[in-house]
Amino acid sequence: MGRKFIEMVGRKFGRWTVIERVGSDKYNKPLWLCECECGNRKEVNGASLRRGDSRSCGCILKEMFTKHGMYKTRLNKTYRGLKQRCYNPNNTRYSYYGGRGIKMCDEWLGKNGPINFMDWALANGYTDDLSIDRIDNEGNYEPSNCKWSTQETQCRNRRVRITNKTGVSGVTQRTDSKKICWRVTIRANKKNLNIGTFSNLSEAIMARKEAELKYWNKEVNNGS
Repeated sequence: MGRKFIEMVGRKFGRWTVIERVGSDKYNKPLWLCECECGNRKEVNGASLRRGDSRSCGCILKEMFTKHGMYKTRLNKTYRGLKQRCYNPNNTRYSYYGGRGIKMCDEWLGKNGPINFMDWALANGYTDDLSIDRIDNEGNYEPSNCKWSTQETQCRNRRVRITNKTGVSGVTQRTDSKKICWRVTIRANKKNLNIGTFSNLSEAIMARKEAELKYWNKEVNNGS
């Protein structure tokens, strides 16, 4: 049997009023044209409405941040970025976060979620030159699993990309050359540095480790 159709026209969800069904998204989920109390209209996923993930066109969040003087801040951008990569399948980074089951805690998602997040951030060393970093890369975004780190520190802890076939961060196989070779890079001093290209994978890995020692003061394990 097919999935039961849920009529939504005329219903209110937060500040949204559902106007009409306008088709389906790429996942075949119903889309509804909604009008916000402020007058803006937008197509919204039905499940997002019922779960309470979408309660307005964005004016609620804007009002909250404006009230606290935080709307145009980098911290607000950070917060919105977390939500996007955890819950928006169309976000370019979703597969690395929401697609792997990474979520945000209820405390940061509820009605006062943005303010709770900002209170936590400011009480735990946030500055505009730091980025949020999960202590356990397989864990969720929540106070007990998050800290503020420099970009260099995050690069050290970052998972090896799925497309990286060498298994070593910063060492990738060149695909634009007729002969096999490996390129070595590292993130340091807020820049992506090119260490060099090597014809031998072992030499490339050692060059990466030597770069970590030079730029990150990270000891080289010669036995690996």
